[in-house]
Amino acid sequence: MASSSSSSSSHASQSYASRIPHFTNPAARHLLECIERKKSNLAVSVDVTTKAELLAVVEAVAEDVCMVKTHIDIVEDFDLDLVERLSALSKEKDFVIFEDRKFADIGNTVSLQYSSGVHRIASWSHITNAHLVPGPGIIDGLASVGVLLGRGLLLLAEMSSKGNLAGGEYGAACVRAAREDTTGFTCGFIAMDRIHERNPSSANGDRDFLILTPGVGLDVTGDGKGQQYRTPDEVVRVKGCDVIIVGRGIYGSLLTEQGKKDPQHALRSVKEQAERYKQAGWEAYQKRIGAAAARVRPSPRGKRAASPSLGAARSPAKRRLFVPTATASAQQRDPPLADTSGDAALAASLEAGPSSNSPGSRSYTLRTRSQVKREEGQQASPSRTRTRSTAASAATSTSTTTLSTPASKQGRRSIKLEDDEGAATPCAKPTSSSSPFSISPQKTNPKSIKLELDASEIKPAPKRWRAQLDVLTAQRRRIVAPVDTMGCEALSSSEADPARGTDEGQEDRDKRARFTTLVSLMLSSQTKDEVTAQAVRNLQKDLPNGLCLRGILEASDEQISTAIAKVGFWRRKTGYIRSAALILQDKFGGDVPRTVEEVLTLPGVGPKMAFLTLQAAWGLNVGIGVDVHVHRLSNRLGWCKTNDPEGTRLVLQSWLPKELHQTINKTLVGFGQVVCVPVGPRCDLCELGKERLCPSRRKVGDVSARKEVVFLDEERGEVKRGEGGEGGEVKVKVEVQGPDGTGVLLPQPTHGIKEEQEAGEASAASMAGQAAPLDW
Repeated sequence: MASSSSSSSSHASQSYASRIPHFTNPAARHLLECIERKKSNLAVSVDVTTKAELLAVVEAVAEDVCMVKTHIDIVEDFDLDLVERLSALSKEKDFVIFEDRKFADIGNTVSLQYSSGVHRIASWSHITNAHLVPGPGIIDGLASVGVLLGRGLLLLAEMSSKGNLAGGEYGAACVRAAREDTTGFTCGFIAMDRIHERNPSSANGDRDFLILTPGVGLDVTGDGKGQQYRTPDEVVRVKGCDVIIVGRGIYGSLLTEQGKKDPQHALRSVKEQAERYKQAGWEAYQKRIGAAAARVRPSPRGKRAASPSLGAARSPAKRRLFVPTATASAQQRDPPLADTSGDAALAASLEAGPSSNSPGSRSYTLRTRSQVKREEGQQASPSRTRTRSTAASAATSTSTTTLSTPASKQGRRSIKLEDDEGAATPCAKPTSSSSPFSISPQKTNPKSIKLELDASEIKPAPKRWRAQLDVLTAQRRRIVAPVDTMGCEALSSSEADPARGTDEGQEDRDKRARFTTLVSLMLSSQTKDEVTAQAVRNLQKDLPNGLCLRGILEASDEQISTAIAKVGFWRRKTGYIRSAALILQDKFGGDVPRTVEEVLTLPGVGPKMAFLTLQAAWGLNVGIGVDVHVHRLSNRLGWCKTNDPEGTRLVLQSWLPKELHQTINKTLVGFGQVVCVPVGPRCDLCELGKERLCPSRRKVGDVSARKEVVFLDEERGEVKRGEGGEGGEVKVKVEVQGPDGTGVLLPQPTHGIKEEQEAGEASAASMAGQAAPLDW
């Protein structure tokens, strides 16, 4: 028997919600979030041998479990439809899938068993497990497949059967291997207690792991076949384990003669037992952490408290249309440019960050090449090189170097980019011969970001969010949006980079794609997608080795700045990109980092960019990328009532299922770019309003001055255009190609439209159609 582990250890005494930030593994975070949302630490082991039985049991227990554990290789009539339906239930009912495969072979073999074969486990199972008998190489083999998919691994440190050989030195070896796993793929153990905290000297401050425990029963102590059962109270409260795994104690009624005769009655018994074990497990957890810490938000299925931000649809006449504006403090700190309004004003204020022009501080700005030459040719006086300041800043002791701007704009203050927060102060003042790219060092103390709300701050999910998202997603499939062809993922594809060498290995191609993703996001701040896309293409085409780390390092300052000259803040971004390349080479092995904390140390990168970089470059779902479009739509739909994108991100992450975190950005951004625009939204074309699902719907009168909208008609293979003031009508047709239903728009210009306009619109439509699959 394993030695006792006190439930008062450093991690077991904390709530599930407070432990979420301790984990970088997406599957572990997903499980903890699910536990907190559903108030259930119950996993049901569905060890039945037919597809129908498995799905029936899962549907019966789905509301009460945080996890479903399968042995997919015992299902006699297995097919891919089974895992598709199981995955759909996982999303609909909010639970994690754990395939109890118990891998036990060398790394290369298990990587193939995990990714390939009949079952293709990695494609649908969030978590799997393995024996450590083959050595730590088994972790690397599984991680080579699972990490990029956001999966997690449990090591079988102990087992619940009588006379098993696990535990002891083998269990200690499992703990060591998990701690030494640099991939982050290992997220916990199958064990009888908190095996990694048995040594009191190493428990405090140690890495947190999940503990999932089988052999749990309320009515029996054994099964006559070696299985030993303990109660949920002993497992959770006394031993400090996180998840109880129950099998026959819940679905056992299906195995009886009576259950075979009357399966519907047996399934009702299955549901009752699941509710019983759920309650027992949660009560044991509440006792473990104490009554005060256990008071968390009500269950999503429970009665919702009245909330002005999350309620039923309000009358459009009484609801003010949400248009993001800059906060008063931000406006006072950094007044926006004259033409900044709506979303741009919000972006400007958010990207301002702490003022660098506070008393006693010193700020540095980029100089143009002509100015550097002028300074080298003559020693300018300090008064000549000091930036013109406003009356407010004149009273401070701040001094700056010159930022060259047209004379008409010199009286305006530059807006600090969002992503400059936490930048380290240069160790020495730049001299007249310094390169402007030397003033953006790695941020040694980046601004910390809150990944999750505290348990007391979590709000229940909006009542109609699923219906709203379903309607919005269906309409979004038919929308031609700039993000579909000019987003960071599209720009980093191999087809998008003509300079990608044919002799490059796969590893180098992957590094190039990840670096392109990072650069495209850095360029996108306060810049239209079309301009960002062109800048990326210029870099791919004009740099000596295309857009890659080597290409940036070998390119001259003039080559980089010329390529991106049309993006917003191009001088500053030139410095950020060059500095980021140097940091990646020196600190991260020439590749994009894999943690949000490391990505945030790069100059010019803020939280939104960090989350999107990890999603697009590594497939890691750490947080939702919330820009002004996502922020605006979330508030207009009543999903939250927040003042800034960071607040919106935290609220969305508290209730939106983890599987949707990566797709919600592109869905809402495209819809916000085309239909739900900041000013003059096309409510007349929005299906949400027609279904009475949008509390912000407005009556639309004259649309001649409003944005034109292009829709793909999937059924009839044509394009519909909502009326608008931009140009005349262009008749086109759609060819649907391939199994994914990719639409390709073929232009058929009509009489009376200028030739240039016809060609430009047809080209844009064609590009959008090629990149926007009708079936996401």
